[in-house]
Amino acid sequence: SSIVEIDFTAARILLDVIAQCRARGVDFALVRLESVRAQKALKSFGVMATLGTDRLFHSVDEATRKLAPEAAVMASA
Repeated sequence: SSIVEIDFTAARILLDVIAQCRARGVDFALVRLESVRAQKALKSFGVMATLGTDRLFHSVDEATRKLAPEAAVMASA
């Protein structure tokens, strides 16, 4: 489902999840972030700076091709 708004608490939790994933060697990415309000909130709360624009994708397929190309090949076989 789509998230249209992000508040300070949600942003802090998201930052914690990103940190925990990275500590475990797990790639974290966001997909289909279409809400302009959510985009602005993530930027203003520092989530985008932490995440990096290279971890923001338009589709799950795009994210899979970029982050796990071997999985994308297996899925299309």
